[in-house]
Amino acid sequence: MVLNNLNVIHAIRTKGAINSAKRIAYMLNRYGLGSQKMKANILKYTAILKKYNIKGTFFITVESAILHKDFLANLKGIELAVHGYKHINYVTLHKDVKENHLQKINDIFKNPNFLTNGFRAPYLSQDNIMLDLLSNNGFLFDSSASKLWSVPSEIINKNKKAYDLALELYDPKDFELPYLTESGLLEIPVSLPDDEILIDRLGIKDSETIGKIWLDILDKTHKNKSLFVLQLHPERINIAANALCSILVAAKKKSPPIWITNLGELAKWWVSKPKNKRWPSNYQSALCITGDIDRMSLLK
Repeated sequence: MVLNNLNVIHAIRTKGAINSAKRIAYMLNRYGLGSQKMKANILKYTAILKKYNIKGTFFITVESAILHKDFLANLKGIELAVHGYKHINYVTLHKDVKENHLQKINDIFKNPNFLTNGFRAPYLSQDNIMLDLLSNNGFLFDSSASKLWSVPSEIINKNKKAYDLALELYDPKDFELPYLTESGLLEIPVSLPDDEILIDRLGIKDSETIGKIWLDILDKTHKNKSLFVLQLHPERINIAANALCSILVAAKKKSPPIWITNLGELAKWWVSKPKNKRWPSNYQSALCITGDIDRMSLLK
């Protein structure tokens, strides 16, 4: 079962005891014991992307992907990438265990027609050992590093302790653009605050407020000619659907235009692009919509 000792300890360390207790109750309501709720959320999410003709990237644990392969294979317009073999903090694992999990991914499920060669670490917790292993195992990109954009102080003060715990966990860097790691792996930073920080940690349930914060990031990345990697987990789509729509509408209206693409296409462009170009054609900035499928239900 998902609510095992390691997950409970991790939750208390990163969210605090009170927030962890609330989160466990919330997860019971959010996921249910079967996969029906998550599947409905994923379909709602993908329907929004289809409406605006957007290609997104979902990261999923291979363990969950194996159990729900038929459902996932029928998703349209979604690139599926690897979110670990299990949803665990890989930084805490010995190198041998990391290698074992990557070997399982390669042996069991790393099929180019199904999962792309991209990785995002659970909890965005990544280290150089894992980056080296990913590079050695044929992965093209990682999207576990993060870039923190400004958040209004009145929003942070809703629960500053939980917010600070998130930053301690994610350890954001000051990279607005993709970059090569020492292992030669392309790192594509995810933009913060994401839905987890805004909704679960700061308690914002107003989609308009979430949208305003993300629209500010969209404006800044467009001005800076940089990259906005939006992270919205499918289980929170019912809260943030309007915020997502507002981002997509605004992005399509920007001039000069924004390149709205998935992470796989962005990675392929970045590693082979001309040195004097940042984005293709006449695009000024880029936007990628991503979501992590941490699990399909509490039991699987």
